[in-house]
Amino acid sequence: MLVNFNTNSIYCTRGAHLPSDEVILKVSDIVLVDFSPRLKGKWGDYSETVVIGADERFTKLVEDAKHIFEQIYSYAENCKTVGELFHYCNGLIQQSDYHLLDPYGNIGHTIEDYDNHDKRIFISPENANVPLKGRKWAIEPHIGLGKFGAKFENVVTCSY
Repeated sequence: MLVNFNTNSIYCTRGAHLPSDEVILKVSDIVLVDFSPRLKGKWGDYSETVVIGADERFTKLVEDAKHIFEQIYSYAENCKTVGELFHYCNGLIQQSDYHLLDPYGNIGHTIEDYDNHDKRIFISPENANVPLKGRKWAIEPHIGLGKFGAKFENVVTCSY
């Protein structure tokens, strides 16, 4: 499980920024929670971002991130290739004046069993021709602007 808040919400991985004595949870803050449960060797993947207190910047970012995620998640069910899905997602992010925060430039990945976790295929430009059909995909566009980020994530099976 990954729990990042305040300026650490721009990170979607575990790294040198954790733990941090410089970043503390505030009365009004943004909190990104990401977890990957496993059951009988099968992975899941889910994340949400929530606002604590009342800060219009955080509220707008979280609402926009959820809206972008919901559009991409629905679109993914009828997409044919990684490239088609990535292009659609990247367009939504840019139209909303946000930036994609993933350090590897992806918006998600395949869901593999425990033994093949290192063989994930990422939803990124270099995998543009990979078909989506027949696989489970974690859709997780991590967006931000400035010092804060937000993301929502869930798994979809593409059948198109």
